[in-house]
Amino acid sequence: MRLLLLTVLAGYVCSFAALSRDAIRRAEASNTEGYYFSVANGVVNWKIHATLRVIYSPLIFVDRFAGSGKSPASMPLDQLN
Repeated sequence: MRLLLLTVLAGYVCSFAALSRDAIRRAEASNTEGYYFSVANGVVNWKIHATLRVIYSPLIFVDRFAGSGKSPASMPLDQLN
């Protein structure tokens, strides 16, 4: 049981690290403050981005204050419907 829990936790942290570092590199290349988790061909998938923001919110908080200083971009108001 512990091994399963540690495996899931490691997957959670590693997936966040991979997604966020790639997104931060893209944000820095385009000179934007926030980053997007889900970009394909220059188009942001807002539903996936919003879902990942919620799922990774504890790690985003830790990463922002302990490391990168960046946080995910907010959704435009017209995408909230």
